[in-house]
Amino acid sequence: MRNKDNNLKTIKDLLQNQNEKPIFLFGNGINIYNDGTNNDEICWNKLINSIANHENSENIQIVNSSLIERYEFLLLDKFLNSELNKDALDIRTEKEISNKFLDDIESKIEDINSISKQNFLEVLKKYKINALTTNFEYKYLDSSNYSYQSKDTIISSNDTTNKIIRFSSYYPINVHYRLSENSKIYFPHGIFKMKDSIKLSFHNYLKTIEYFRKLLPQYTFEKKRNETKSDYLENLQLKFKSSWLFDFFTKDIIIFGLGLGQDELFLRWLFIERYRFNNLYSSNNYIDVVPNPNVKTYYINFNNENNINELKDNNKIENKIKKNVFFESLGIHEINFSNYSDFYKDLFNELLKDDTK
Repeated sequence: MRNKDNNLKTIKDLLQNQNEKPIFLFGNGINIYNDGTNNDEICWNKLINSIANHENSENIQIVNSSLIERYEFLLLDKFLNSELNKDALDIRTEKEISNKFLDDIESKIEDINSISKQNFLEVLKKYKINALTTNFEYKYLDSSNYSYQSKDTIISSNDTTNKIIRFSSYYPINVHYRLSENSKIYFPHGIFKMKDSIKLSFHNYLKTIEYFRKLLPQYTFEKKRNETKSDYLENLQLKFKSSWLFDFFTKDIIIFGLGLGQDELFLRWLFIERYRFNNLYSSNNYIDVVPNPNVKTYYINFNNENNINELKDNNKIENKIKKNVFFESLGIHEINFSNYSDFYKDLFNELLKDDTK
């Protein structure tokens, strides 16, 4: 109980910090833990295996392969067994498989609108917090009549001239739901509303990394110091400042319901760049860009019996060790809860209590 109370105080102190509000980064765990039940049928491993069964593919069942690798095996199996002209099959095959995969996920996840989810949204609004989610679903937000924003963003630049940040369905850096004036949810991995925005393959991730690299301050701002100021570089800076990237690089992050394993190529790369920037590039040259160079990351971990049993598997022990190395290298702090209910139910309820009573 003492550890549970300490965890509550730690998280509440972070949320109540009026000077530097953190952000949440959450994944599919909020769907798996659904109001007291552990619905592991919608975990990513089982979802992608169900697609493989539909496609009669055996390669996808390789136990020790990562999620992205299994998706690639599924594409490869479809490609090798197709009777179509293989010279023109690659893009068509990936589109067909990804659409089937996403439709299947959407049918299983999209209508989940649990009390845990709704309480979490209320926490975001109460403490005026933004959040990023790797989940694609959105209907639980529509059902509460939250405003969806996907248009070009108009902001003012340093020379008082309005600049238009163009919207892209493939790279939806500005797409969000507005919960309140001070609270939004962004979708770094894409959203079901725009299937093109969702990244599943190595190719998708590598293209995304290359695109986002151009927006990061350690690259664009270095160039600006050494080159003549140009509209191109200024637009890159404005894109960074007006997107969820600014929150990601400048605020503390609390992560939950997200494995952050080796499958998460894009996010792990971003965390490395965030650490690189805040530790190697923080100086007076960037003070107007990154106001809080000493950002921290907190990861919600669960020490429940299921997790302990899972770790008896040698492969999962190896993955846990690799994750620990990643966390330690980037200074990510773990906050340990005894079980899912302590976090998804009790913590959210506690955070929503009226503190004036």
